[in-house]
Amino acid sequence: MQEKVASLVRYLRGLAVRRPVAPPRTLLQPRDAHQCVRLVQAFARSDDTDTLTTRLVSAYHSFPPSEADMRHLSLLQQEWQGTGGMHEFCVVQVYGAATCALSEGGGGGGTRRKRTSRSRSA
Repeated sequence: MQEKVASLVRYLRGLAVRRPVAPPRTLLQPRDAHQCVRLVQAFARSDDTDTLTTRLVSAYHSFPPSEADMRHLSLLQQEWQGTGGMHEFCVVQVYGAATCALSEGGGGGGTRRKRTSRSRSA
């Protein structure tokens, strides 16, 4: 009986010591400017910035960012503002696309359009 109690105590102590594990991150949840660069590189196909932005907005429509993600992107944008160069461009593109997707009502529906009732002609 004492062995079971000692084993249970060791197990419970082990639980108290463990740190919570952060959920895995996706490519659409960059944590720093370098990850923003990788995200933009993944979506860019030697097209213009309009096409790149459209692709990013479409991705954020399908997988909308959380409030914590938006706060972090805002802080990244403020950190890199005025520095110029590739990192600032990529951070601004990602932050702008996420903001645009949220302001257009992105969230779960992807880019599908609502079905409207049409009158059928016979």
